[in-house]
Amino acid sequence: MNQRNVSIDEVKLSFSGLDTDKGLIGIRDLTKALNGWLVFWETSTAAFINKELSTKPIPEDSRPKIKIRAFEHNSFDVLTDIYIPLTLVAGVGIVKSLWKWLRLLLKRQIDTKKALMTREDAIEALIKLAKESDISITNTIETVRFIDVIDDALNNLVEPINRSAKKIVIESKITKTEIHLGPADKLALRSGYHIDPALRAKGLEKHSVKFIRINTETGNALITFD
Repeated sequence: MNQRNVSIDEVKLSFSGLDTDKGLIGIRDLTKALNGWLVFWETSTAAFINKELSTKPIPEDSRPKIKIRAFEHNSFDVLTDIYIPLTLVAGVGIVKSLWKWLRLLLKRQIDTKKALMTREDAIEALIKLAKESDISITNTIETVRFIDVIDDALNNLVEPINRSAKKIVIESKITKTEIHLGPADKLALRSGYHIDPALRAKGLEKHSVKFIRINTETGNALITFD
């Protein structure tokens, strides 16, 4: 990608506490955190650029790229450069608006979990935030798919907390934005959505499924519910 045609934002993910203070981190923890950040960034940015609350990606030839710089000795400040084509973001103002959307989306996800919202209420909160950010709603299936992808990405992002690190700080050099994540945030993000007791009473609680027999040619199966 020609650097003259892109805006480059230096974004630092700082892991601190526990093993990371010694310059160490678990491979699984770091891998899941970086992959979670990548998916959260790509999915949220695509929704912002496309002005559409869906998981539809930005075309490959104009998609922002994230690249990791060399690690610094005895630290776990992971420096990344995010290359955003100028055809997508003309000026610092758009980049700031993008980071505002990212920060509000992450905060909304944490707040809905802490407030013990049902999945349906969380989706309504997401739709409200999207409309406030001038992002259109396509259909219910895409909205549900979007929130599922964001859920999984953020769960991966906070993997190192309480394992290799005590907190994660994400900093954008261009916008001076800082996102702080700690144990309470991990606890919230890893919790499930609240289920209305009235729905449980209607027999909608979870059941385990057992496969008794599967026809490998047709794909048909005989199952039982516990």
